[in-house]
Amino acid sequence: MKHVATWIEKDRSKHFDELFTGSDFRLWNARLEEVPWDDLGGLLLTGGSDISAECLNQMVSDPAVIRNPDPDRDLWEFPALHRVFTRRLPILAICRGHQVLNVALGGTLLLDIPGHNLPEQKYGNIQELRFSPSAQIRIPRVNSSHHQAIAKLGNGLDIEA
Repeated sequence: MKHVATWIEKDRSKHFDELFTGSDFRLWNARLEEVPWDDLGGLLLTGGSDISAECLNQMVSDPAVIRNPDPDRDLWEFPALHRVFTRRLPILAICRGHQVLNVALGGTLLLDIPGHNLPEQKYGNIQELRFSPSAQIRIPRVNSSHHQAIAKLGNGLDIEA
């Protein structure tokens, strides 16, 4: 069995249970249980709330742009990332997870993108993507309701789309 660590927000446990029940993966929820670091095979960084201002590599001129931060989650995820970097374990970063990975590697964020709370942004594939010349998969448009995005890219990261 493969052991993967993550932080599951309280209202999302059901979805992870449905996905991982009966699989070859044991998903450790760091919000509720101690992660067995010696047995760990990877880290899953999922979506969710904004990163706390204290964890960002930038000035936050308007604290109101940081929505529903979860300092406990940040205090677990950033050190967890550095642990898996040291051990060279795989990381799957989704939505907020991309932002955490970027910030952990010295990057910064655009803290509030106007218009990203519109229904057509969330449910319609209207956001055009630009691609790196090396991108192997090219999806022309996606939906997005994220109000934050990567500004300065973290050390060692490359943009694909």
